[in-house]
Amino acid sequence: MSSVSDFSTDQVFNSREELTEWVKNEARSHSQVIVITRSKEKKCYVVKIEYACERGGVSRSKSTQKKSKPCKKIDCKFKMVAKFSKTTGVWSIKMKNSVHNHERIMYMEGHAY
Repeated sequence: MSSVSDFSTDQVFNSREELTEWVKNEARSHSQVIVITRSKEKKCYVVKIEYACERGGVSRSKSTQKKSKPCKKIDCKFKMVAKFSKTTGVWSIKMKNSVHNHERIMYMEGHAY
């Protein structure tokens, strides 16, 4: 059931917006939803962004919930990290884990894209 994504690239991005647009387009073209899980700021600007599959992580069940909602989180290990180089002024992205442990998304409705 696991699928490998071809998200890796040697391309550099001149802005965070350009980087974000590339990630969104690549995710859409692979029928996946990729979200920002963490970002690191240094001296008032973002220098690192971690991306993961929206299905990454583990659901925290709430025993106080009356209705059980189906959870999207199934511990998908897909992960990539973008870093900003102050020296060159560009963003680069590296794949940490390119494998999804689930099928591609058939319908985008209800997803965080």
